[in-house]
Amino acid sequence: MQDAQARANVPVAMTWNLDDLFPSTTDWEAELEALDAARSDVNPYQGRLGDSAATLLACLNTVAVLQQRFVRVSTFAYLRNAQDGTNPQHQAAMGRIAALGARLNASIAFVD
Repeated sequence: MQDAQARANVPVAMTWNLDDLFPSTTDWEAELEALDAARSDVNPYQGRLGDSAATLLACLNTVAVLQQRFVRVSTFAYLRNAQDGTNPQHQAAMGRIAALGARLNASIAFVD
């Protein structure tokens, strides 16, 4: 059985290209912060879901967009951690994703 290679020793052609998700960690950080701030986009709908079908639809669309954005930032963090789980920065990013996921779920819990 072969020993696992250090990430730095793996040819780039044999690695994931995460640029389609985020070209840089800085871009990922910016989206993570923007998504955290965007959680408040659902606040106007709280307590109003029964007002009309249009209100319900608008809320559900808002939640869907937030969830799609979360999938993108969490996938980037997960794949970076999967490529090198010994990297403390990747581990910290996973912790940040877990915390953001909890905050996001709390923000949209009223929809359920």
